[in-house]
Amino acid sequence: MTAIIGAGVAGMAAFQSLREAGVDAVLIEARDRVGGRVHTLDLAGWPVPVELGAEFIHGNPPELARFADTDSEPPADIGDNRALARLDKVSPSDPDRTFSDFLAQQSDLGADERAGAIHFIEGFEAADPERISVQSLHRERAAADETAAPWRPRQGYAAVLDSLRTEGPILTNTVVELIRWRPGAVVIHALGPLGTTEIAAERAIVTLPLSLLQTQSPRFEPPLSAKASALSHLVMGAALRLTFRLSHRLWRDQDAGFLFGDVRQPGHFGVWWTAPDGATQITGWMGGPQVKPGMADTQRGIADLARILGCAEGAIESAFIASHSHDWQADPFSRGAYSYAAVGGIEAARGLATPLAGTLFFAGEATMDDGSHATTHGAIRSGRRAAQEVLSALRRKV
Repeated sequence: MTAIIGAGVAGMAAFQSLREAGVDAVLIEARDRVGGRVHTLDLAGWPVPVELGAEFIHGNPPELARFADTDSEPPADIGDNRALARLDKVSPSDPDRTFSDFLAQQSDLGADERAGAIHFIEGFEAADPERISVQSLHRERAAADETAAPWRPRQGYAAVLDSLRTEGPILTNTVVELIRWRPGAVVIHALGPLGTTEIAAERAIVTLPLSLLQTQSPRFEPPLSAKASALSHLVMGAALRLTFRLSHRLWRDQDAGFLFGDVRQPGHFGVWWTAPDGATQITGWMGGPQVKPGMADTQRGIADLARILGCAEGAIESAFIASHSHDWQADPFSRGAYSYAAVGGIEAARGLATPLAGTLFFAGEATMDDGSHATTHGAIRSGRRAAQEVLSALRRKV
């Protein structure tokens, strides 16, 4: 049997692939739901989904292309900046450096362009400019589909989760605390609804977020010593989103798209975007090292949105129905938003993905080295890749 640890989209994709191939498998999840960092609220009487996690499809990846809502106007390009464009000219043979060091060498750029570039790295990449690898940014941009704007999945990301569901045993509310393993055997010690349980398997696919592997939660016996270098060169980024549902629209255009505030004000919701189809819903976003647990404050969001819209806070408060957020930094089963590579970490994702002794296999967005890390389609791709590695191992045993 194959045990899959973590029922985010990577784990769901791996489970689906193995079950469709006729492989005995079990999916283990600490939360009371599947989806991981994809979490959609469908609220009765409200016209559009409220996303607490992933919201957009970036580019036109085959894993998600059929879900793209091409009837809606795509958001504007939020990465148009001369400093960012110069990342395309970085040579793979150049010594790696942080984005801050790279930016310091662009002496002809003005203060606003520098601030905008830093804001993009912190917001879009959820990264610290003092840590993120320029070589990894170059690879990411090279892999991006420049002809496709980001899209929302039709009917929200819940539709993507529905497409990944498959028949088979799924153990929710089951927190893995210890994974004992040796070649050809895995014993998973977990705390489930009925207390402590042990799950024996011949192999396991580990799809836990990067942050949990770095904090050894769960513990592995023996430890994952072979992954130490990879784990030390990857970073879990931080991001925060806050969605307001309002009784009426406070912005001029029906579909306003993206709204930008002062990019030189860290610790504020400096980017907002409206919902499709004219819905009176708007989402604020901040990312990077200034994001800390507990910052999803409604009043902070109202003040920031009022500044961007040029209206009084009372105007927003009078239209206010509800706010929605999830603190992914404080969530014990994510401890962050999504990953990025630190300086020297261009090969780290590949190292993290490499199977151990034909017994432990690894998936999740942080294991992708093709520029699709930090994306939902990258996570799905990784789960399917890990499943194929398991199938190949099984064929070699026959």
